[in-house]
Amino acid sequence: MLTLHGLFACELVCYLTVTLLLVRLFFDHLHRRTQETSFNGPPSPSWLFGVSKLLAQSSDSASLYERWSEKYGLVYTISATLGKSCLVLCDPKAVQHFYSGDTYGYVQTSATRALVKSMFGHCVLWAEGATHKRHRKALVPAFSPAAIKAMLPIFYDSAHKVKFAWDSILAAEAPDSNSTIIDVQEW
Repeated sequence: MLTLHGLFACELVCYLTVTLLLVRLFFDHLHRRTQETSFNGPPSPSWLFGVSKLLAQSSDSASLYERWSEKYGLVYTISATLGKSCLVLCDPKAVQHFYSGDTYGYVQTSATRALVKSMFGHCVLWAEGATHKRHRKALVPAFSPAAIKAMLPIFYDSAHKVKFAWDSILAAEAPDSNSTIIDVQEW
């Protein structure tokens, strides 16, 4: 049975824990705002979920990203869960810089790493730093010019299958029209 003194101590510990968590979140938010370059982006509908709930409810999230790109530019931020923000790159040059340069300065969030690990395991998508270098070094022979040349017939066959399928869609949907939209993402 708890005494009045024990109940007070329990409440005090709970209040202190909540206060410390709130202070930590505040300082993390403040530190993040001073460290990152500010980009425009869509307003956050929720501090807890950010735009993730909106993206999950949308039947075509790509159209949301396209609208935001038209409104805010080729590089913008979206709000993520718990008040965090994510940088979205739609500029081909920015994406090229991100993937071609020294990518070890760009790290994944802990949630992204956990998701990739649960879906694919400890693979090249999950790895960072020296582990990522080791994974890439192991993959180099598979992407050598000789290996790619050996796979060329497979790519040609697949490309021709897609071309014939799209030609049949174009012929069936709009025989008199010169334009039809094919949703490649759903394909």
